[in-house]
Amino acid sequence: MAEYPQDVVQRFHGTPEQVDAGLVGEPPRTWASVVIEEYDRAWAQRFVALRTSIVETLGDVALGVEHVGSTAVPGLAAK
Repeated sequence: MAEYPQDVVQRFHGTPEQVDAGLVGEPPRTWASVVIEEYDRAWAQRFVALRTSIVETLGDVALGVEHVGSTAVPGLAAK
């Protein structure tokens, strides 16, 4: 995996008030850091499986189910 600067991979920890304002309940323990992973072709395959399940469950209620974000861009590392 490529090396990224700490200011890119380290999660911002706000004041307790800032954190409380954006959360319901306790923050996940995994918030200690953000991991950036190299692109994985399996992300697209996982989306297809999830999309199928969502469309089957929601039927015509789902107008569209799209894969967006960094894991949707072929070749792009993602968190």
